[in-house]
This record gives sequence, structure tokens and C-alpha cells, in this order.
Amino acid sequence: MGIRATGTSGEVRYGYQVALRLGQWTIDAVGDKSVFNFTAFIADTDEVWAMRTPLDLVLALGPFEWIWRDIPVVIADGKVTIELLRRPDIAQPRFVEEPTR
Repeated sequence: MGIRATGTSGEVRYGYQVALRLGQWTIDAVGDKSVFNFTAFIADTDEVWAMRTPLDLVLALGPFEWIWRDIPVVIADGKVTIELLRRPDIAQPRFVEEPTR
């Protein structure tokens, strides 16, 4: 049985600029599970930023952002595919909720 993660949104960024807004996505392990294939539907494209490099993949997983920096992106047929060769950087919580009183 392979390893798979799924989600419903994400971004490909050039710095802080959003190059691609992503819809439904999957990450699947390949072979010995040291390489992962990422595939996502593209919800929106900013052509100016999408043509720049380096690009970063940013996925919000719970309160954290998983970030793969400087990744090669392939765009075709309304989808983006990326070969993830390393682990992501995990950013601190994006949102901190105040406790209710």
C-alpha cells in the first residue's frame, strides 16, 4: 500500500506573490518513498508571477504551512505537477485563535 496525502487548496508562489492558486491536490509516494509526486488542479493563474523562478509550493495543513522552496513546476492541461525530492519546511502556525471566554 502506498502513501498518499490529499487536500483542497494550496499555492505556488514567487516570493510572497501568488503565481498559482491550487484546487484539489494529491501527493503520492514513488518507489522507496524518498520521492513524492504532487499533482493539483489550477484554480487561478497570475501569468506574470507564474513565469518567474524560483517558485515555492505552499500547502496549508491545519494551522501550519508546508513549504517546498525552489521547486521545478510543470503546468499542462489545467494541472500542475511537481516532483518533490525533499521534505518541506514547516512554518509556524498561520492562525492563533484566542480562547473563548
